[in-house]
Amino acid sequence: MGQFIKNSESTKVERETIHNLLEAACSIRHDLDSISSDFGISRSQLGVLYILKEAHPEGRSRGEIIDGLVDTCPDVTRLIDRLEDEGYVTRYRCEKDARVSIAKITDKGIAIFDKAREAYIGYLERMGQLFTEEECDIMSDFCKKISKEMTRSKALEKSA
Repeated sequence: MGQFIKNSESTKVERETIHNLLEAACSIRHDLDSISSDFGISRSQLGVLYILKEAHPEGRSRGEIIDGLVDTCPDVTRLIDRLEDEGYVTRYRCEKDARVSIAKITDKGIAIFDKAREAYIGYLERMGQLFTEEECDIMSDFCKKISKEMTRSKALEKSA
């Protein structure tokens, strides 16, 4: 796809910049997927464990987990099922509303999360060393600007 954009007669630096950002994001996701798989879980499952560890010991409902995930995931229930099968998560019915299931991270889930998190942090630190602190600040500001615009655009689409 990069070649398609670069060979376009109407190429603009903005399009190439966003394309390069997408390529970098894909490479990073690929690396993080590989790290997760080293621990026998997916990056999405690791995201669920992160949310549940942050909520420990109370736990979270499926809706709260969905809201907390960075990447949207089509079937969080199935992710939680697999985590429960591995003993990383337990579930129980909410006392206030029996229709709601609450997922809680187990000690085994905390242990695997902590190991995977350590590997993630090592990767992120290695990647961060490619840039100066100033460059990191600038990129961070750019990413926040993009996220803010995407949130604004989605809100406008919903209201239209």
